[in-house]
Amino acid sequence: MFFIRWVVMLSLVFVGTLFQGVFAQPALSTIQDTLYRADGSKFEGSVTIEWKSFESADGFTVSRQSLMVPIRAGFLRVRLVPTSHLGSATSYQVRFNSGGKVQFTEHWAIPESAMPLKLTQIRLAGAPSQNPESGGQGPLPLAMVTGLAEALSQRPAKDSAYVPGRLLRSSPTGFLTSVSGNFTDCVRVDGTAIPCGAEPPSSSVVLFSDAETPQGVMNGTNAVFALDHSPAPAGSLMLFRNGLLQRMGIDFQLSASTITFLGGSVPGAGDLLTVYYRYE
Repeated sequence: MFFIRWVVMLSLVFVGTLFQGVFAQPALSTIQDTLYRADGSKFEGSVTIEWKSFESADGFTVSRQSLMVPIRAGFLRVRLVPTSHLGSATSYQVRFNSGGKVQFTEHWAIPESAMPLKLTQIRLAGAPSQNPESGGQGPLPLAMVTGLAEALSQRPAKDSAYVPGRLLRSSPTGFLTSVSGNFTDCVRVDGTAIPCGAEPPSSSVVLFSDAETPQGVMNGTNAVFALDHSPAPAGSLMLFRNGLLQRMGIDFQLSASTITFLGGSVPGAGDLLTVYYRYE
């Protein structure tokens, strides 16, 4: 009989402990107040309360979430876990809504209290300065924003020659630099400045060859023909066979001033070849 009583008492202690663990919750403080508008009428709407994850003073983990509380005839009442033990690192962000719009936003730091608290007792003067590692709303480290570091690295940066108020050009290293020169100079597309009206000496003169006939025997067997000059650029060469434009890489190949026809494009006796191109 004694053994049975001991087992029953042990079972009751275990069940009591289990129920205590299941139904335990962090301590709550009550916020209760009446809100008015500037014209003396009572506030009508709702309040949306958001918070980051934090640990309560009695050791409970409070997960990140939000809560919407209606405000009728100005009356607001809500129970929340205190945060004042965490200092300014953790607070509630509160948005007051009315008529479908956010009217104003404020932050709450809630102390432990057995008595209902007024808004003046919990309202912070401004948005708190918070450590992002604590789950607050402060500045985020660069590495925590996906792709931001790569995007910033692609933005042009100023070099040591940058001068405010001057035209900008891209330096050979990809930095933004200022165009140097006199204020009366003209700027060319490469970013260099010269006196207006002056033309720099040309390093080369572009010439044209029009309606030239390539040199070579046209007998249906010979595929190699010579030009008077080497086309520059090579893409400027237009080769016509009996009035039909031939395609480089398909009908012929060009090497310096030598044309080599390919496959079935070899000119036969009586064909007419005409070329147009630029050269230096």
